[in-house]
Amino acid sequence: MPGLLAWAQEATTYNNTVRVTEMSSVYQIAQTLLRQSRDYGQVQLVIVTCIGILLIAAAIMRKEKSRQDTAPLETTTGQAWLLLYAAATMLLLSVATYSMGGSDRRRSLVALALLVLSISAITAARSRLALAAVVCQIAVQFIVIGSALAGAPVWASANGFGIPAPHRAPDGNIEAARELAKYVLQGSNVAVYTLTLFSPPDRIYEPNALKLALLQGKYGFDSGYFWDSENYDQTMTRLYQGNFKYLLLDSFSEVSPSASHDPYGRLAVDLLRRVNAAGTENPRLRVIAHFKLAARDQMLFRVMPDKPASGNDSLAGEWNGSRAVATEQQKGFPVSNLNDGTGAAWGSLEGNSDVYAGVVLPSPMAIHTLQLRLMTPEGRAHLRNIRIVAADREDIPEAQWQFVRARVKGAKDFSNLLTIPPLPDNAVVDIELDPKDPQWHSHLIWGFACLRSRGDVPNYINVGSGVYVRELMVQ
Repeated sequence: MPGLLAWAQEATTYNNTVRVTEMSSVYQIAQTLLRQSRDYGQVQLVIVTCIGILLIAAAIMRKEKSRQDTAPLETTTGQAWLLLYAAATMLLLSVATYSMGGSDRRRSLVALALLVLSISAITAARSRLALAAVVCQIAVQFIVIGSALAGAPVWASANGFGIPAPHRAPDGNIEAARELAKYVLQGSNVAVYTLTLFSPPDRIYEPNALKLALLQGKYGFDSGYFWDSENYDQTMTRLYQGNFKYLLLDSFSEVSPSASHDPYGRLAVDLLRRVNAAGTENPRLRVIAHFKLAARDQMLFRVMPDKPASGNDSLAGEWNGSRAVATEQQKGFPVSNLNDGTGAAWGSLEGNSDVYAGVVLPSPMAIHTLQLRLMTPEGRAHLRNIRIVAADREDIPEAQWQFVRARVKGAKDFSNLLTIPPLPDNAVVDIELDPKDPQWHSHLIWGFACLRSRGDVPNYINVGSGVYVRELMVQ
């Protein structure tokens, strides 16, 4: 099924309908329009040209006849003529826009389609021979599509009817989805960049087919890309704002001519160049995984925020591969806010249940400092008594959390129970861990707990028993 979606993507030439950025001469404009015409199919163009010539000949003969006959002309094809004029005008306008810094090829494709439709309609109304040619053209295209789906493509080359045969050999979309699921958080998106979009024989996966594989596997995250953006900094900002927290980059590096004139291809080339520069030129990307598909290297990056509230040095940040977890969350205050680098807060439910919250680090480590960015709107402090906790597995019950002695920076003694002072909103509290505590060593999960069932006071407000924190950071 993913291979079929990839074929449908090519068959509709969507991947080719992108903004052309180098159209500074009449020659380049003409070459681009000629390439689009070939995408439509050479055989179709021959048929359209023939019926166009027939239309011109019929128009000339009709004009000569009108000079000899004073009877009013038939107007049954008046609307078709209007469509023809409109399509020709659109075609001219799309050509003009190409000379102004680039344009979207879909405009000219629409104009070409309308032009073909109007020519076919007018000529078919005047000649049964032209009508037969149009019907044959439609029938042949149905044969091409149907035979391709049946696995025995007829006239399916890209230079024949513009419709490639479907990819029926094994592909790597399912395998790519499984690998991504090991690292990608649910609810996020993965931007996919590969130069094999312009080299079909070398494809392991295809962005839209991968999207279908993720949907079939019910992995809870999505894939995609921006086809019209090639500037590195602007694209990284767009990706992060569009919830694209990860970027998958294929190591395939052969640049086809079409890729060099495509914004998507240009960005993929730039990404590969930056990676080869040993990471010195890609400050917005953080490598979190390397894996192989079909014996080719694949790189998974975390798209980092431009200026996270917590700073890029926090090991708990999601851009560093960490993931926030909690035993409960209040509606509108999801646990993902706990390490997303923004000012959005995580909050627990009301009640007297014990609350645990923390971050799953990429690998176990012993931390020295845990920082909490407080939520104190209008002076109402939402955090008071906490305990520092650690764990080595996510699925352990609450009773197996390990408590580690700690102290608020500036305090003298370490203790299991800490009291957070009612500081202003967005203030950061530094909590130092006791390296002499027997439970202080490398752990996969670090966090804090408020044991409301044991008398821990959750906050400083008079009404409400919720625990709220804007950000958790570890060092």
